[in-house]
Amino acid sequence: MSEAHEAAVQAEGLPKSDKKEPAEAGVAATSQAVRSVVETLTELGKLVLVAVVLWLLWSNREPVQNYAVQWLDGASKVSFAGFSIERQTSAEKAIAEIKVKKGSLVDVDLARGAIARASRNAPAVQGARVLWVDDHPDNNMLEREVLKTIGIDVFLADDKEALVLLPRIQPGLIISDITREKDQAQPLRNCPAHYFQMPEGVNGDLANLNQNLLEGRTKATGFSLAEAISNVSGLSTSYTDHASPRIIFYAAASGTRSASQCARLVTNRPAVLLNSVVSALEEIRWEKLKKQPLVETTADKQRTADQKE
Repeated sequence: MSEAHEAAVQAEGLPKSDKKEPAEAGVAATSQAVRSVVETLTELGKLVLVAVVLWLLWSNREPVQNYAVQWLDGASKVSFAGFSIERQTSAEKAIAEIKVKKGSLVDVDLARGAIARASRNAPAVQGARVLWVDDHPDNNMLEREVLKTIGIDVFLADDKEALVLLPRIQPGLIISDITREKDQAQPLRNCPAHYFQMPEGVNGDLANLNQNLLEGRTKATGFSLAEAISNVSGLSTSYTDHASPRIIFYAAASGTRSASQCARLVTNRPAVLLNSVVSALEEIRWEKLKKQPLVETTADKQRTADQKE
C-alpha cells in the first residue's frame, strides 16, 4: 500500500486494508511453506529415529536382556545388601557355636563357603522346604538354625510324623538321622546301606553286621525311611530316585556307614551337610536362578583362534 493511499484512507476514516502487496504475500507464503516442510521433516525424523532405535534393540535383544538382568540383579543386591549381610553374619555365628560344641568335626572355612554359595544363589535356597527327621532334635538344633538363617523353611518330625507330613509339604530335601531307639526297621531291599568298618564298641564280623543291616536287624533303623517313603501315596518318587536322591543321612555315628542308593550322602560333619544341602537345592530348584551369560575368557578366545588356524 502506497503512502498516499494510506493517508487518504486515514483522512476518510476508513479501515486499513489487510491486503498485502504481491511481493510481501509471496515471501510470507514461501516462509510458511518452508516451516511446514521443516516441521514435516522433523516429525518424520523422530519416527525414523524411533524405528532405528527399536530395530537396534530388537537385533541386539540378547545382550540388552543380559545387561538388564545384570543391572536389576545388581540393584537388588544393593537394595538388600544389609539383609544379606545380616543373614550371613547370623549363619556364621551359628557355625562358630557348632565348632565349640563339636570341635574337629567342623570345618569352619568349608561351612563359610556353603553360606557364601547360599547367598550367591539365594533364589534357589531361600524359601526351600527341608524336612528334618530326628527322634532327638536337640542334638542338631544349631545345624537347623543355620539352615533357617539362610532362608530355608525347616520342618521337624519323627519317623511317623514324617510319613504324614511328606505328601503335605512336599519338601525339596529330607535330612534324617540313622539310629532309632524304637524298632521301626524294614529290610533294605530297594535302598540298601552298609558298614564299611566296624563301629566303635561293636564286636563281631563286618559281613554279618551288614547282613543284619540289610535285613533290618540293627539299630541303624533310620535307613528304613527311604524304604518307607516309596510306599507313601501322593508323593513323588524323586525322593528315592537312584540318580538324584533327595535324602541326606546325618548323625554323630554315621562316619562308619554308607548308603549306596536312595541317599545323597551319609555324614557326621556339619560343614559337609551344609554344602550338600546348598548343592542339592541348587540342582533341584535351578530354574529359580537368574540366567547369566557365559562370558568367553581370553583363554577361550585364544583357543578358538588357534583351532581356526
